[in-house]
Parts: sequence; structure tokens; C-alpha cells
Amino acid sequence: MAKHRKRTPKTIRSPRKRVKTAPFQWESEPTYDPEDHEEIVECCGELYWAVDFTGAGFPIGVRVSEMREMDEREARRRNAGWAEAKQLLRDVFSDRPDVDIGRVIKIGEGLSHEVFAGNVEWTVHQERQSETYAVCLPSRDADPQRCERCARERLLLDHISRQTIGIRVPKIFAVVPTQRGDAIVRPYLRGIPLNFRSGTQPGVRPPNVVAEVAAAVHAIDVSDFELSKSYPTRRAHAEAVMTVFRDLPELAEFAQWTG
Repeated sequence: MAKHRKRTPKTIRSPRKRVKTAPFQWESEPTYDPEDHEEIVECCGELYWAVDFTGAGFPIGVRVSEMREMDEREARRRNAGWAEAKQLLRDVFSDRPDVDIGRVIKIGEGLSHEVFAGNVEWTVHQERQSETYAVCLPSRDADPQRCERCARERLLLDHISRQTIGIRVPKIFAVVPTQRGDAIVRPYLRGIPLNFRSGTQPGVRPPNVVAEVAAAVHAIDVSDFELSKSYPTRRAHAEAVMTVFRDLPELAEFAQWTG
């Protein structure tokens, strides 16, 4: 019976570690935190995205600062909102010494705005100061007449801030024209998110908090504030809005049918 020759095991090479590429986030600026990415290492005071190391232990790769610049260029090419907001913050605070704009993240989106926030740092008397600002970009589907309301919004917020101390009212820092329309820059007011699911926030009743804020807003006297358009009742307001459908043939046919 033939004996099977025992094979000497070959040296098994460890598979090359697959390097994760930094994900490109369209809603917010990508983050390069060493705690989130094990490929990011520090060398000589700079962060690197290392794909390998030299025999002496120095990283082989790209500086994180260069990756940030590449991300922003690509985001501008694709009209990402966070890149537009970041450039707008640079322009608004360009007169401050040694200004640096931190990571810009998306806060939310509504019918009229896309809201982003970023930290702004600058030097005053050899000391670094910082503050977080919000950038309200016009939504892509926003009403074109919204730009006319930006100035009115600024006056209204100033008026409300003088009328109450029960709520924090943001003060508009700048109104900047963009390709989308007028963008608003204001300090970012931090708060605690409300969760309306029962039992998720012990000791807090979100509906009561909303009611208190609404009560403070409705208690503000705006009788001496001149409004460009106002209506005595909500019905009158709704009828004015419905006039855009006046020329629709379907509406005329409906009016004939109802007599």
C-alpha cells in the first residue's frame, strides 16, 4: 500500500488588509476622526490616512487636510449643500483674523430652508475664540418670493426678541445672496431634541414644552409691527392663497356643476 507523503505546509501570507475608503456624505461634511477610522494616524503633528507604513514606521498615504479639500471640491461639483454653506461661512467671516471653519453638518430641512451648522474659530488678542453658526440655505423647491421675506424676517425676529425673554430668539447675523436666493446666517442655538414617544424622556412632557413655547409666541404683541400682508381671519388668508387656482378650467367646471 502506497504511503502518502506528508506535505510541508507552505508559508501562508496574511491577506492584505482591505483599506476602507472614507465615505462621501452628501448631507453633511465627512468626518475624519481617528476614533472612527483606524486608518487615520498622526505623524509629525498631522493626520494621515495611511494605506501602509515604511520600515521606520512612517505612514504612507494622504494627509487628512488634503482629503478634506478633495471632498469639498467634489461636493461643490455636485452642488452639495454643506459645501455651499461652508464657503458662505468663509465669506461672511473673512474679516476675522486666522478664521477657521470646522466641520459643517446638516441640521434639518423644511419647505423653505436647508439648515446647516458649523463651528467658526478666530483669534482675538492671541486667544482662540469660537462660536457655532447656522446657515439657512433656500430649499431647491422654495417659493421664489421667499427672498423678499428675508428682510421682513430679520425685522420680525428683532421685534420678537424685544418683546419676550421667555424663549431664545435667534438674531440674524447676515443675509447673503446666493444662486438659490438669499441665505441667512445666524448663531446656532443649541437645545435638547424632544421625543414624542411615550416614556422615552422621563420627567419631560414634550407636548407641554411645545405648548409653553407656543403660548409665549402667541402672547407677543405685534399690533405695532407693520406687516406687508395680513389677513383678519384664517379663512381670508386661505381664500387669498387659493386665488392661484382661479384660472384652472377644472375649477370653473366645478363652479358650474355646484351652481
